[in-house]
Amino acid sequence: MNLLDKVDMNTDGKENIFGLFENIGHDDFNAELNENKAIDPNLKTTSIRLQEKQLQVFDAVIRSFGLSRNEAFAYAITQFMADAIAGYACGRAEAMGVDNFEQSAGNERAAFLKSLDLDDELTSYLSSLTKYEFLKRIGVE
Repeated sequence: MNLLDKVDMNTDGKENIFGLFENIGHDDFNAELNENKAIDPNLKTTSIRLQEKQLQVFDAVIRSFGLSRNEAFAYAITQFMADAIAGYACGRAEAMGVDNFEQSAGNERAAFLKSLDLDDELTSYLSSLTKYEFLKRIGVE
């Protein structure tokens, strides 16, 4: 099976050409992360402590979906960042009570990302990781 067939199968054939190649790009990048090719060697790994029961049920759930712990944690961390940034930006925009909520929330999101003082590459990466959730939360999909 070629790469396009695999990606098309994973999207149930509901993806356009751009989306297919976007998925390939995501898969390639995630594979690089898993191989530690894209990770700065100066970064320290982290570990978390879970109760034994939590870990057992977590493993059971992710195993049922064919995921590794690393894949599940990577997804959870990305979702956390997306929810946190979207929630913060939307909360600020809502508190302002302006007429154009979407624009205001977008401005707040951009200001928050800028406040993190990341280099342009990391800011762009974080923006792309969290953009879909933000758009979903403001009603633009």
